[in-house]
Amino acid sequence: MAPGGTIKLRITGEPSLAVKLGLGSEVQNPPDPTAIGDLYLKAPFQQFNLGSIPATGVLSIDATAPPTWISGEEKPFQALVGSDLTNLMVITVES
Repeated sequence: MAPGGTIKLRITGEPSLAVKLGLGSEVQNPPDPTAIGDLYLKAPFQQFNLGSIPATGVLSIDATAPPTWISGEEKPFQALVGSDLTNLMVITVES
């Protein structure tokens, strides 16, 4: 993923479930156990409402990586789909 490039997100789930994305700069290890799953993102982190899962069961979003991201950085993220946290995922910024 290059700064200013396109990030393609595909989130699956039951139709009509709300989806939020958390984007952080650090990972907690071990994660913080919560009632909705393990939280791997270290606070503070940004949160984005992505809408809801459509009837197809797959929410597809194309986003643009900020041009201020620096090559070599890692950007951890997790989604909240309905009332469940997903696993930790990491975007590596490349030039």
